[in-house]
Amino acid sequence: MSRRTLLLLLIIGALVAAAVIAVVLIVDRGEQTSTSRPLPSERFAGWWFSDGPGPLHIVRQDGHFRSAGTVVKKGESNDFVVRGETLLLVAPDAGFRSVLRLSSDAKSMTAAHFAEGKRVGTWRYHRGTTAEIADYHDQMNMSWLAARVMAWLEAHGAYPPKSAVRPDGALARETTQPWPTNPYAGKPMTPGRQPGHYVYTFSDRGFSIKHFSPTGGGQSTYDKPTPTPAPTAGT
Repeated sequence: MSRRTLLLLLIIGALVAAAVIAVVLIVDRGEQTSTSRPLPSERFAGWWFSDGPGPLHIVRQDGHFRSAGTVVKKGESNDFVVRGETLLLVAPDAGFRSVLRLSSDAKSMTAAHFAEGKRVGTWRYHRGTTAEIADYHDQMNMSWLAARVMAWLEAHGAYPPKSAVRPDGALARETTQPWPTNPYAGKPMTPGRQPGHYVYTFSDRGFSIKHFSPTGGGQSTYDKPTPTPAPTAGT
């Protein structure tokens, strides 16, 4: 074998090896790209807030997308059907359906709701921020607390004393549900004026629950006038 032939074979071998390496790199990069970039439907998952109805929480469970929010009501516990950039939710009786369409940047979406084939509402949603999500949970905590106070009133014929409305109080012991967590602190909410906590008061005119935002402003979420029952003795 001549020197020229040997040199030609070496060049061909190097070119073949380079081609194989290039193919492997392209395939590997393609696999990484396909696994690291979420599908359009994946980008629906998360909290979405609107100036219209309540927030919409879309979760993925067992490969299905479900609504855990307050907007989709009739079909709330059903699965979304994924159609590219769109999620479709149809109520069991097929009389109500919702179409959620994602924007190209995945930062907003449009939710259109239909009843009996007629459009009944359209709202623009934006992806929720940490502050919005915490504020929503704070509102839900106050709703929960007000419901427990009313349940106590029905059971005892009087409002619970302040000492009962605490994580370790009698109000908490009378319910099987866990005491709410302060969404700003990550600990059980307690009486106080810090964000996520509350101030509970009552009188012969009713009861009030005031909670405080991170900016320091207080807001009376619940002020229920109930003149009939007398307040429980104690503080």
